[in-house]
Amino acid sequence: MNCEPNDAAVNPGAVDLPHDRIGQNCDGRDLTVGAGELQVTLLWNNVNDQDLHVVEPSGREIWCASRGPTATGGRLDRDDNVNRCGRDAEPGGVENVYWPSGSAPDRGTYRVDAVRYSSCGSPASWTVEARIGGVLVKTVTEAGS
Repeated sequence: MNCEPNDAAVNPGAVDLPHDRIGQNCDGRDLTVGAGELQVTLLWNNVNDQDLHVVEPSGREIWCASRGPTATGGRLDRDDNVNRCGRDAEPGGVENVYWPSGSAPDRGTYRVDAVRYSSCGSPASWTVEARIGGVLVKTVTEAGS
């Protein structure tokens, strides 16, 4: 992969998107996170500490203070930018909650929240992606929150 310092999508300051076979941040490797039956991923574009919260139909919440695994197998495997204001060489972040292959996530409605835990002085634009069996089924993007 070529590192393109003038390309916003591929440069040392870019957010590395998981499982796309591209090292957007020019570190020479693709970011990998847990995947499986169900996966919810939060991506954002600066050094803020954003938190992903996923609430199962049973009411059990998965987030950085309660990482799992839950009874159904749900777990948080990546918690980015914790206390990193001004010290993160790689702006942007990724948080990921997933139920591995062979687990049994509950059927029903899941609540997903993207929460700014701490701000480093500027609003973040973020995207949440939901996958079932590896297939992208929902994307929500918000700019500047």
